[in-house]
Amino acid sequence: MQTEEFQSSYISEPSKMYKSPTFKSSNKMTPIQDKPNTDGYNINSSPDSYILYPKSSIRVIGEALNVYIIIEYKDSVWFIDKHAAHERIHFDALKSGEYKPMSVSLLTPVICRPGHEDAALLLENAEFLEGLGFTVESFGDDAVAVRHIPADINIGDTESVLSDLCPQLRHRGAAEPAGRDEIFKTIACKAAIKAGRASGKSELEALAEKVMSGEISHCPHGRPVAYEISKTTLDKGFGRL
Repeated sequence: MQTEEFQSSYISEPSKMYKSPTFKSSNKMTPIQDKPNTDGYNINSSPDSYILYPKSSIRVIGEALNVYIIIEYKDSVWFIDKHAAHERIHFDALKSGEYKPMSVSLLTPVICRPGHEDAALLLENAEFLEGLGFTVESFGDDAVAVRHIPADINIGDTESVLSDLCPQLRHRGAAEPAGRDEIFKTIACKAAIKAGRASGKSELEALAEKVMSGEISHCPHGRPVAYEISKTTLDKGFGRL
C-alpha cells in the first residue's frame, strides 16, 4: 500500500489529551490459573488473586527503560509492561461494544492506494471502520481518502493500520467474532503507548491502577503484563538470607 505525500494537519487541536476509556471496577474478579511459583518470580498473577487493593498500599517508583513501570506492593516489586497493559485496555474497550472513539478530522486527507481489490474492501467496510474512528471515501479506482482517524492513532500509522486490516477483513470479515477480535487487536496495538517513549507520572499511575487491581493480567496476544519479584528473592540474591 502506498500513500501520497501530503502535509496533513488537524483542523483543531483536541481540547484535552485523549485518555483510554475506563470502566468501573467490579469486586467480582476471575483469577487466572497461574503457574506454580517455585523460584520467587511470578509472571502470570495479579496481587492477592484479584482482590481489589487500596490505592494507598502501592507505590509507583517510576519507569525503567521507558518500557516498564516499577511498582512496590507489599513485600514485592512489580514490573509492568506499559505497552501491553495499555493495549489490553484498548482491546477490552473495543470488544465491549460500548466504545465510541474520539476521532479527529484531517484538513488534508491521507490518500492511500492499496489497489483496486483492497480499496473496494475498505469501502465495503466503511461503516465498520467508522465505528473504529476512520472515515474512508473513494478516491479513484484503486485508492481511498481517509478524512478522519482515531485520536490515539498516529497519522503516520494510517497507511499501515489500514494495510494490516485488509487481510483480516478479507479472510474472516467484521461480521464474525473471531474476525473482529483480530481487527481489535491490530487497532489496540497501534493505539497503545509505544515502548521507548517516556510517560508522565499520571499515565504511569493510571496504568498501574488497572493492572494492580487485577482488571488486566495479559495483553490481547496472551503475554503477561506484570512480573513480580518477591522481597525474599531479592534478599537471597544479595546474600541477606
